[in-house]
Parts: sequence; structure tokens; C-alpha cells
Amino acid sequence: MKKILIGLLISLVTLSGCANLNFNQRYQSVGWQKIMIAPFSGDGAKVSEQYFEHQLATTNLIEVIPPSTVLQLIKENELGEQFKSDPQQVLIKLAKENAANGIIFAELKANVPRRSSNSVSFNVMSVSIYAKLVDVETGAIVASSLHDSGSMLSDVDSVTESVTDDTVDDFKQYLQMLK
Repeated sequence: MKKILIGLLISLVTLSGCANLNFNQRYQSVGWQKIMIAPFSGDGAKVSEQYFEHQLATTNLIEVIPPSTVLQLIKENELGEQFKSDPQQVLIKLAKENAANGIIFAELKANVPRRSSNSVSFNVMSVSIYAKLVDVETGAIVASSLHDSGSMLSDVDSVTESVTDDTVDDFKQYLQMLK
């Protein structure tokens, strides 16, 4: 009985993990006017990408080219095959053509344990997101953010939104620092 109570108590708690953000101080107050958000990669990328776009594309801190527009630019410029083989080169080319000073790249990793139908287990599902802002001219990393979280009760989309929200908050700070 004690094990069951402990298991239930643990399952009610959402586990939050590592949160680490970094900003290259050389870019403080550089006055960037525009950034591009690259299409995200990894498990759950679409959910995170849409949430990120929704939160940042309407900011008044800087002009943002959202991932949906980036995908349209790739299509219009017939760069689909090249994007598959060398996405960073294509994105830098598009960023320069559209006068973007930086590009946000992000990768998501989700670990969703498989549930066995014949046993009760307390598996923790986890999601992590690593995002970085890269200077288009130099390739230097201007800022980066790493967040991960896990849960026994929440679904993967909810945890993905949570870590994405934390990452968006970091990038809002970074964009303020670039002004």
C-alpha cells in the first residue's frame, strides 16, 4: 500500500529539469532589425515550432520571419532538395537575401516510454529543447537556451508547450538585449 501511495504522489508531480541560457555579451545593443526562425527539427518539432512562431512572430522587439514563411521561401526559390541536403546553407542564403541578421535554430527531443498493457508502471515522459540564435554574417552563436521537463501525467504536447514557453521567454530576453 505504501508503494502505491508513493507512486501516486510521484505521478502527481511534474518534474522540471535543466534550464540554461546564455547570451554573448558582444552582441549587447547591436541594433539588429530582423531575425529568421528556421523550421525546427526533432520529435514534436511542429508543435513547438507553431507555439514558438505564435509567441515571437508578433513581438515588437524585432521583425521576425516565421518558420512558415521560411518554408514558403524555400518552395518559391525551388530550394527544397538543397534544403534537405544542407539546410543551414540554404537558410543562411535566404536570411541574407531577406536582410535578416540572425537565425534561430531549434531541436527537440522527446522520450515517450511505451506503456505495457499488462503491468502498471510509473514511466516518466520527457521533452528537451535546445535553441540557438546564430549571427548570419559570422556564424557565431549569439545566444542559446536549453530546457527540459518530464511528467508522468501530462501528454507530450503539453510538456512540449511548457519547455517551448520557457525557451520563448529566454528569446524575448535575448531580443531585448539585442536592441
